[in-house]
Amino acid sequence: MERKILGIKLADRVKCSKIRKRTQIQDIVDFVAKQKWKWAGHAVRLRTTDGPYESPNGNPGTAKDQEDKQDDGETTL
Repeated sequence: MERKILGIKLADRVKCSKIRKRTQIQDIVDFVAKQKWKWAGHAVRLRTTDGPYESPNGNPGTAKDQEDKQDDGETTL
């Protein structure tokens, strides 16, 4: 796509890195890798109480949902 923008043919043998510099388009693989590291740093800094609650069996819910369940199966009004 960048070659088409610049009017460069494959036979011209111009390196992809030089083409990206000229178009200033960021490679998607590099962008995704950078975003993953940024999100990992963000997630590490979150306190456990700030994030979503997840029970040990993997089902999402809230701590309040877990407190309301009774072991004996009876319903209270």
